Formats: sequence, structure tokens, C-alpha cells
Amino acid sequence: MTPQQLDAYPKATLIRAARSLGWRGNEAQMSKSEFIDWLAPTPSDACSNALSAAAEGYTLTPAHKPASALPPADAASQMMQLIQAMAAGSLNEERVQEMIQAAVASINVPSPVVIAIAGFEPVTLPDGEHRHPMFEKCLRLAQSGINVLMVGPAGTGKTTLAKQIADALGLSFGALHCSAGVSESQLLGWLLPTGESGRFEYQAAQFSDLYQRGDSLFLLDEIDAADPNLLMVLNGALANGHLHVPQNINEPTVARGKRAYVMAAANTFGHGADMQYAGRTQLDAATLDRFYIVHIGYDANLERLLTGRESLSFRPWKPAPADSDYRADVIHLADWLDAVRLKASDSKLRRVISTRAYTKASQARQAGIPCHEIKEDLLAGWTRDELAKVAA
Repeated sequence: MTPQQLDAYPKATLIRAARSLGWRGNEAQMSKSEFIDWLAPTPSDACSNALSAAAEGYTLTPAHKPASALPPADAASQMMQLIQAMAAGSLNEERVQEMIQAAVASINVPSPVVIAIAGFEPVTLPDGEHRHPMFEKCLRLAQSGINVLMVGPAGTGKTTLAKQIADALGLSFGALHCSAGVSESQLLGWLLPTGESGRFEYQAAQFSDLYQRGDSLFLLDEIDAADPNLLMVLNGALANGHLHVPQNINEPTVARGKRAYVMAAANTFGHGADMQYAGRTQLDAATLDRFYIVHIGYDANLERLLTGRESLSFRPWKPAPADSDYRADVIHLADWLDAVRLKASDSKLRRVISTRAYTKASQARQAGIPCHEIKEDLLAGWTRDELAKVAA
């Protein structure tokens, strides 16, 4: 199609058509004329089909095409200049270098994302893998040594998110799907008749093994369906830095290894069963106190990707500004917790504001979580009436 014909379409239609034909880039960085230049060399039939679909508001399944933000017309123009220069005999090394640099500068190559927390090794994330909008927040918290509890509806990708964090941090990954029938042995291990003449020997569970070895991330999936006795065993491992394993006579106390991270996933905030999640139990306040809660909602961009629609352009989650005053923020959070604790006590609320809340607030702020989010997260699951009583 000619540039004049393409110019008759709105820019939004041209963007959808370009995506149908394999374009991958940031539309905010390209003008309408650049999209016209990109689409013009496309065969008329393919371009017409893509434009017809785009005019109706949807995007066709993208054809296979190299993902480059360099419009074909620009590449063709540069190639023609090169050919003409060669034919005229005016080509020299300096001119070649100029043309190469111009071509490279015009290509939008995605840069890898780097997540850096003071005191920890920077994490470089390769471009191209789809991640949940709350991925960076959960990674920052986990890398800082905070036990993260992801709470959200079924099918929001909590298990996948935990596995992606383990991969990003170069950790071994393990998981336990909790239920009322899962015993403490799934955490501690077993005495089994595997020795000589049927002698009983200790066999570590995946949790105790990864917990002791370190460089690992273990996910307690569906933790709000777990047996209360299982969680009582877990509590010590989460807060005290060691796990008591009575089955292991030779080493009954296992120390938490370096970079042994624990995450959990739940569909409720630990209040027990409701109309949707009838198989859930109420979580003990001591267990909840050992976790930092992050709400995980549905990933709208993934849903659009799965259904062939145009992605939404937004930044999933943004950490606190790097130049913000960390010490002042931590003092502000501590003062706020003092007030919440006092009001909760005066109102006779059945809520725990322990010393761990202060520790979690400080660690989360150091991890780059903004103050207003830390306040929301520390009161996650509170009722409207409770929040009103503490004026939060």
C-alpha cells in the first residue's frame, strides 16, 4: 500500500496492524509517519487484512517476523545509499563506520532489567520473559530475607511467580502443596528402614534439605489449607533461624543455610473458609506475623497476550525513589506502627503488632518498597471497621 493510503488510518489502527505483522516495540517512541514507513513495504494483501482487523479494534495473530523497531523503509534506504556510494566510488572506511553507527543507533534493542538492593548482588533479568506485575516487588522482599506470603485469587500465577524468582536469583526450587492431610514429616523428614538389615535411617524432606543447604527458595503453596500442627513446626524455622528435627538423632537441630528463602501462597488472608474457598483454615496469628503479605491480582497483560490482544502500556510496579531518605522513612514507619498498636489495643482489636512488624517495615523499606505500600501491606486483610478504628 502507498504511504498516502496508509496516512488515511488513525495511528492506533496502524499500531494494531503493525503488531499483527510482527512489529514489537514501544509505540510511544514512534510517530505515525514511522509506522507508515514500516507498513508501506508489506505485501498489499497482508497489509489490507491487518488494517481491516485493526480498524475493527483487534489484532490478528502475529506472523513470524524479526522483532526490530527499525522500519524496513529505513533499512532499505540505508542499503540503497551504500550501493550508490559503492557505485560512485566514494565509499571509504569512515563513511562505512558512520553508516553502521547510524543503523545501530536506529535499532531499539531492549536493555536487560537490573534490580539492585543495597547490600545484595544486583539481579539482571533477561528481556523477553513475561513476568507478573508484582514480580519485582516480591523478588526484592525475598532477596532481603523476608518471608513473603502471596495472597490472591486462584489462577493468578503465584506458583509461577515464585519459580521465576528462584530462577532469577539462581536458587534451587522446592514446593509443598499444603492440605489438612500433610503431616510435619513433609517438612522434617522420615525414619525409614533403608539401612543394613532393615535399620531405620533418617531421610530428609525436601524442605529440611533445602533449608539447611541454602541457595534455595521453598514455596508453601495453599498454606491457608495446611494443618495447624504443620504450621507450628514451621514457625520456628521461619523466625528463629533453625529447624528442630527430632527424627535426625545425629543432628536434631538444623541451622538455616545462607540464602535459604521461604515463600508461601494463599487464596485468603488467613481468616478461614469463605463462600469461594470453603476448604481453608484460619491461620494462627503467630504464623501470619512471620510473613510479609503481598496481594497478587490477575495479570491483565498476560490475559491480553493469551487472547491475541494489544498489550496495555503501563509500568507494573515502581520502587521508592533511589534518592529518598531511608532513615527518615523508617522512623516515620516506626512512629506510625506505635500509633496503630496503641489504637488497636484501645479498641480491643484481635490483631498483633509485634516487634516483627517493625523489622518487616525496616527491611521492606531497605528493599525499596515505598512507605505507603508498606503501610497497606502490614494491614493487609484487616476489615474496614478495624482500619477505621486505627485511622489507617
